[in-house]
Amino acid sequence: MINKKFREKLAKHQKTCQAMQERCHIGHEVKCTGICDGMTSTKLEYVSTVRLTLDGVTDDGSRPPKPVDIDVEMGELEGSTDNLLMGFPDIVRLAVKFYEDADGNVWVEFEKLGITLLAVSPTAGQ
Repeated sequence: MINKKFREKLAKHQKTCQAMQERCHIGHEVKCTGICDGMTSTKLEYVSTVRLTLDGVTDDGSRPPKPVDIDVEMGELEGSTDNLLMGFPDIVRLAVKFYEDADGNVWVEFEKLGITLLAVSPTAGQ
């Protein structure tokens, strides 16, 4: 998923507009449901293909791997709390793993891409 307003900002910004690859209108009604009964979202009207550039890091300070570009199809969801939310089937296709190191840092490994990212959390730097 991609927050609709965030997608519009990416498309307008000089440094990120090239990340917006394609935008298609959905021909039928699609809504998301929540984990609680009755929790629904606004209607999804568009799907955008977004090119994400992943800049890998290593926890031991060695030379990081070369950045990797991936194209991900994301439904545009108005009012979503996350700007970008990658889920199934992409996390399976890319063999995504999450783990915590001894210092409490959370790492995200994209095994099929050979790249590891340091996760940013609300408590980072506290």
